[in-house]
Amino acid sequence: MRETKPTLLLFDDLIETIEIALKELGSIYSKLNSFDKEEYILKGTFVYLISLFESSITECLKRYLIAFPSEITDGQVTGK
Repeated sequence: MRETKPTLLLFDDLIETIEIALKELGSIYSKLNSFDKEEYILKGTFVYLISLFESSITECLKRYLIAFPSEITDGQVTGK
């Protein structure tokens, strides 16, 4: 009998944060036409969207590495 359990990572769990970020992006895009397009608003929106993208990718990678810790060797992700 095996003592270890198989590793399970559901696709839906992996991309959940990316889907949330895309919904937020769609919401912002739909509201952008009603905003005054002042330069500071556009720059702030751009910075927010980049942050949203980076945090969703980071969370996705974190979930992957929690499911497959063997991918980390000597502090580096092997990417096999």
